[in-house]
Amino acid sequence: MQSRVLAAGAGLVSALTLAASSSAETYGGGVHGTGRYASVQGAVKLTLVNLSSHTSGGVTTGRFRLVIRTGSCRGACPAGRITGSYRQPRAAPDRGQSETLTASGRLSHLGRVRLRGTATGTGFIASGRLTIRLRLANRHGTVAASARSGRVRGFTGPA
Repeated sequence: MQSRVLAAGAGLVSALTLAASSSAETYGGGVHGTGRYASVQGAVKLTLVNLSSHTSGGVTTGRFRLVIRTGSCRGACPAGRITGSYRQPRAAPDRGQSETLTASGRLSHLGRVRLRGTATGTGFIASGRLTIRLRLANRHGTVAASARSGRVRGFTGPA
């Protein structure tokens, strides 16, 4: 089981170091809301854990868990864990792998939500950054988060 930690913060990139994986990596970004959640802005910590995967015909599918913890965040900031599925279609060998994330569940302050997003790794480059973009939505509005890692080696996967 692999895990990556993504920290989202408003304004300047805030760095959080993860010691849970074999190599410590840092991630940073931002979070904001719309609708009833328009006041949401600030820092959250996202831990993306790959629970299982299966490859067939060049397409990898699997299950993931996303743990969301609030940092310095204002408004109805999301917190909790949500489990869902991902799909990683075949990509050209020199491009970074991209995973489409989908899930639904219940999070503190937001209630029942649908999660849609992408997580993208690095490709045929010496070093680069992993990225993740998430959208948590329900009938009251949306909360969006985007984050990127510190420098990682080429061919590093998103989860």
